[in-house]
Amino acid sequence: MGAPWATRPLQRFALWGILPPLLLLISPAIRGYYDLRPMAERLATLEAQSRPLAYVGEYHDQFRFLGRLVTDMTTLDDDRAVTEWAARHPRGHIIEKRREPTPRQVEIAGYHQPYRGRIYLIVPADRWPAFIAAGDD
Repeated sequence: MGAPWATRPLQRFALWGILPPLLLLISPAIRGYYDLRPMAERLATLEAQSRPLAYVGEYHDQFRFLGRLVTDMTTLDDDRAVTEWAARHPRGHIIEKRREPTPRQVEIAGYHQPYRGRIYLIVPADRWPAFIAAGDD
C-alpha cells in the first residue's frame, strides 16, 4: 500500500498542477548558476582584443560555442606552467575554476562567475602572482 495521496487521482492531478508553476518560479533564481554565456561573452571580447587566453586544468571547450571563440585555448596543468605562461603573456588572461576563492582573489581577478558550486575567474596574467599570493591569506 502506497502513500494515501498516490491512490487518489484528483490529488495526484493537483500535485502536477502545482509543480510546473513552482519550477518556473525558482528557475530564474538558479539560472545564473548554470549559464556560462556571460563568461563566454567576456572571453570573446578578450579574444577580439587579441588577448591570449589560457585555461587551468582540463578544458572541454565549454566556452567555444557560447562565445563563438575561434582560437584554441591553451591549457595549463600545474602551477609552474601557469606562472611561466603568465610571464610570457603579460597581456593574456588566465581562466581558473575554484571552489572557494578568497575575497581578495575575486577582487584581483576582476571578473568571476558562479557555476555549479564553483567560481570561474578570469585573471589578468600580470596579476597572477598577486592572485596566487592572495590565496594564502
